[in-house]
Amino acid sequence: MKFSELTAVILLSAMKLADSGGTLSSFSSIDLNIGLPQIVCSVLLATGISATILYLLPLTLVATQLFQGFWASLEQEY
Repeated sequence: MKFSELTAVILLSAMKLADSGGTLSSFSSIDLNIGLPQIVCSVLLATGISATILYLLPLTLVATQLFQGFWASLEQEY
């Protein structure tokens, strides 16, 4: 799975979660055919991660990719 696909899946999951009430107690009722494996949904449900964290995941992934690209460009220059 490409990085952009993963980000899209996580963002879609967070939006569906927010539309369903914003709590993970309603996460099990979300249609799981959006690309998230069942084990990921089970782990999220068991750990009680809030919808806010799900919103922050794509931002964290993007920031990590940007930092890695910036670091690689610094290594090439010096």
